[in-house]
Formats: sequence, C-alpha cells, structure tokens
Amino acid sequence: ANVINCSFFALLYFGAREWVQEKVFARFFFLFWLVVIPGALDMMLIFLVYQETVVLKHEIGEGMYTALQHAVMQTLIQLPWMVIIAFFSLVPAAYGLMDCSWTRFGTALTVQSLALYTLECFSYFFALDKWLLLGVANYINFYSVSMLLSGLLLNTSKVIWPFRAVAYLSPMRYALNLLT
Repeated sequence: ANVINCSFFALLYFGAREWVQEKVFARFFFLFWLVVIPGALDMMLIFLVYQETVVLKHEIGEGMYTALQHAVMQTLIQLPWMVIIAFFSLVPAAYGLMDCSWTRFGTALTVQSLALYTLECFSYFFALDKWLLLGVANYINFYSVSMLLSGLLLNTSKVIWPFRAVAYLSPMRYALNLLT
C-alpha cells in the first residue's frame, strides 16, 4: 500500500521533478507527503495490537515469557520491516519518479525507517488503551497534530508551550527536517 500511495503522490507532483527554483515548494510538499502518508497506515495496526494485548497478558501471566523479552523480539522483528517498507516507499516514488539525488539515499532510508518505527511505537502505545476506539481516536489526534506541527504548515516556534511539546515528540518534524 505504501508503494501505491507514495507513487500516487509522486505522480501528482511529477511536474516538480525538475531541479529549478520555481519547483522548490512543490518538491517540499512532495517530501512532506512522503513522510506523512506511510504513518497513516498505522491506524489499522491499533486494532491488531489491541487484540494481541489480550493474548499477551495471558501468556505473560502464565510465565511463557516476560514483557521485556516480548519487547526485544518485537523490536528485532519490526526494525528490518521498517527498513523494507521505507525502501519501497522511497525508491519508486522519490528516486524513480521524482529524480531525487542518490547521494543522500542512505540518510533518507534511515530517517524514513526511524520515522516509521516511531509512529509504529506510538500506535502500540495507543493500542494499550482500555477502550479500542479511544486508542484509535488518540492516535488520529496525535498523528494529525504531529502533521500540523511538523514545521511545514505552522512555525513551531510560534505555537504555545503545551502544544509545542507535541511538536518535539513528532517524528514527522525530524524526518522532514532531515529529508529536505
């Protein structure tokens, strides 16, 4: 799904693939969508993780494994998959269609992978809510505010303090700064 979504935005911004000054804002918006769109799919993950926590509580309670062991194994499984997902969201869209420079591909892949992993961790966190729909609503709220405070739509230095704290937690903010 990420390949299709990111390629769709690359086709929308295909006119911005030229390296001229007039296309800077369009390329910047394309990079914004490239960072933001893959994290939107984590909303579906909350439903699965919510169901998984029911099984986890039982298995940890029975002494099959500890919470730390589960967290370590989840991380070891998720990180390579985040790299694969980032690779397939970057290569066709940014490097195939939009003619991004390959000299920063390693940085872009690392940043995109870590942004995806961070958003996945937040979806796991919100899946721990007692009520599933409240967890989904909390993730949507966090995701929307993170997107808004990523630095493209609002200047985060002008945002009042309690809301600025969310900007500092936003993986989109750091990913967008590092990819541009």
